[in-house]
Amino acid sequence: MKKQLGFLCVLFCLIPAALGYSQTGGDTSPPGVQGVGPQLDIILVLDNSGSMKKNDPGFLTREVVTNFLYGMEEQSRLGMIAFDKEVHLLEPLRALAGYSEKVKFLKSLEKITYTGQLSDSPAAIERALYELKTNGRKEAGKVIILLTDGIVDTGNPQKDVVKEKWLREDLALECKREAINIFGIAFTEKADFSLIQALAFKTGGGYYRAFEATEIQSIFDKIKSEISKPRAKPKPPVAKTVPPASPAPEKATPVAPVLAPLQPPVAQEPTSPPVQSKNWLLIAVLGTLTVFLSVIVIVMLWNRRSKDHYFEFLVHHQLDHN
Repeated sequence: MKKQLGFLCVLFCLIPAALGYSQTGGDTSPPGVQGVGPQLDIILVLDNSGSMKKNDPGFLTREVVTNFLYGMEEQSRLGMIAFDKEVHLLEPLRALAGYSEKVKFLKSLEKITYTGQLSDSPAAIERALYELKTNGRKEAGKVIILLTDGIVDTGNPQKDVVKEKWLREDLALECKREAINIFGIAFTEKADFSLIQALAFKTGGGYYRAFEATEIQSIFDKIKSEISKPRAKPKPPVAKTVPPASPAPEKATPVAPVLAPLQPPVAQEPTSPPVQSKNWLLIAVLGTLTVFLSVIVIVMLWNRRSKDHYFEFLVHHQLDHN
């Protein structure tokens, strides 16, 4: 009897568990568990002009880029551009999953020699923009990291003004449309702070100052922490349209209204997903077993009670007879 009662208790405990299973849909994964990190397509744009050698004589930028590369998520991709008078695509945007790929990428850092002349940063940003538009993934966040210690200097002051305006307005607007965030690092006081800050503000990126080479590592760490957060893609700007002037009203001839044909009613989808049938089947089976075993236990208790009464009757009868 005790065994039957214990089994009945177990069934009563299983019913709440079955109800919980039906509400969760059988999902046992812990809440809040997501991917290891966001997918990112990143282009490094590094100043290779001669003035950088004075500000970074130990080539700490190479070490910083190396640390940045090895700290990237596996699903992210990296590219690198160097600029001085000309723009050089040192490494196209690609995944760096294997050891050999990382070594090949870092080998290109040897081309950062700080021996170039002038500084055409607008052309470098345009090349990075083109690389992300051409080879960037639609589902990935897109980032440009610009490191420069100077201003726009093509050797022609009039051309510099035109290029700076092109970068500040047209290229920044295009980056915003493509959801590309520019993170600018102004190296030394000679850098064009207002230009770098404007690029960061318009594209939803970030703006940093590094007055010594030793500060670059901490800045890159901050950028990595910032770009690893979920970032909402900026909405493209909406062009304002001016409605055309309406002509002078004329006497309109009354026209009989045209009735639109009746459309068949569209069945609306249920607001909440239906409960899966297998969950209700499980609850029904457990309920049936519980009722069935309850009846068995009651019958057994009744039979045992009946036997006890019958036995008492026989004993009393026998005593009366004697």
